Amino acid sequence: MFQAIVTKYHGPTNYKGSRISARAEAGRVVLAYDYALNSDENHKAAAQALAARYGWTEANGYPALAGGALPGNAGYCFVMPRKACAPDMLTALKALHAAHRAFSGSEDWGVYDDDARAAAETAIAKATGGAA
Repeated sequence: MFQAIVTKYHGPTNYKGSRISARAEAGRVVLAYDYALNSDENHKAAAQALAARYGWTEANGYPALAGGALPGNAGYCFVMPRKACAPDMLTALKALHAAHRAFSGSEDWGVYDDDARAAAETAIAKATGGAA
């Protein structure tokens, strides 16, 4: 299961400048606020830094982070959408078809099953960018 990453702005003190913290169940990072970036970009950079610390990167097969602001100035929340699950859905559909063949001795799914299979395969292809 993936972990949500919550980021929060911390204003300057007498000793430290403005910072953005990112936390998840796995841990926490704190980055100095980068004034070359806007607020959204600072929060995303902090979330990406935490994800990189734990290897939760696209290079390691994880989905890209997506997120946005939480209500009431509570910070931002970032998640990794499970787009990567779509190939598992196709595998499950193929297993279902094999079970149907074994049980019925027929390759025919019937009109309703063909429509459902086609709709599912279309949805999977759309979710994976056509990789199904």
